[in-house]
Amino acid sequence: MIRLQSVSCRTQNRILFEDGLTIDIKPGLNFVRGGEGRGKTSLLRLLAGRLSPCAGRLERSQALTVVWNDPADPQDEQQTGRSWLRAQVGCFAQWNEAAADESMAAFRLHEHLDKRLFMLSTGTRRKLALVVAWASEADLVLLDQPFAALDGRSREALLERFRRQMSLPAMWVVADYEWPEGLATDPPNAKFGVIDLGD
Repeated sequence: MIRLQSVSCRTQNRILFEDGLTIDIKPGLNFVRGGEGRGKTSLLRLLAGRLSPCAGRLERSQALTVVWNDPADPQDEQQTGRSWLRAQVGCFAQWNEAAADESMAAFRLHEHLDKRLFMLSTGTRRKLALVVAWASEADLVLLDQPFAALDGRSREALLERFRRQMSLPAMWVVADYEWPEGLATDPPNAKFGVIDLGD
């Protein structure tokens, strides 16, 4: 579990969570909703250890394996999808090749793997990042607006993965404007939480 106690942070000369954010991130699916500028991405950066609180306390194990990838990063644009994924494999000791194959089939990615990243659409790049989330077996997976630019088939595949995650031990944190349509909010015996940052 990850715990934030009365946390606020500074970003671009602005204080986020001024009243202090106190939440627990637990195993299963954790959904962060909020309007524009409410701090969804900053919360993910805090959880990833890429942003430090300016007040309060964040308790998380340094031994956690974390996924928060962005294949749209300009420094990666000359890599092919295949080489980018190969580099990710080396970051995770528990990499699940069967899960990677399953997600690539679900997202129909095989035909795109030998294209350079700058040639791929935003949706296809996002799917590459989701393959890593699927296959890494990481303790903590952070996803920022994962449905953006996805086609209908890929969206359904991602919803199914979220449903499965509700019974698994890893912590997945998904940030978006609204709870995903098509995902039940009260499934039986599910492990999930909702963090509402307001509008």
